[in-house]
Amino acid sequence: PFIDQYVDQVLVGAYDYAMPWVATTTGPNCPILDTTRFDIVDTIDKISKFYMLSKCVMCLPFYGYHYTGAASGDPGATFSSYTSMTSITATISAGTHGRLWDSASNSPYVAYQDTGVWHQIWYDDKESLKIKRNYILSRGFAGIGYWYLGAEDSSLWDAFI
Repeated sequence: PFIDQYVDQVLVGAYDYAMPWVATTTGPNCPILDTTRFDIVDTIDKISKFYMLSKCVMCLPFYGYHYTGAASGDPGATFSSYTSMTSITATISAGTHGRLWDSASNSPYVAYQDTGVWHQIWYDDKESLKIKRNYILSRGFAGIGYWYLGAEDSSLWDAFI
């Protein structure tokens, strides 16, 4: 039974998949086509049981997470603390420390050591957002939304042209 007969549109948040406030390992904020974890594809499969996708707008993140005290620079490392980070700041960090790519989740990240402490930053950039946007729209969604405006690097808008 579709619930969408009672609503005009449904906003679906596609972020916080690694849930750093619950998980003890680093990971992507917004993974897609990832066979190792719950991701956008799984979300779409679940919501399609309740809503017509043509009434759904999927919201993508303009922020990520900065993990400190990671056990290593490898994805999935344990960490001791985290903070949220805007895409603007993450992009600057990637320029300073080097952008890495996690092919499992189609997500960029940064890994570096500072005074012996590992840091990882997981975020989305124009390459990862374009992959996600194209997939979401190919599934028949009404559109794409973003959380939160003002946190984005201006280059992110190139992903939607």
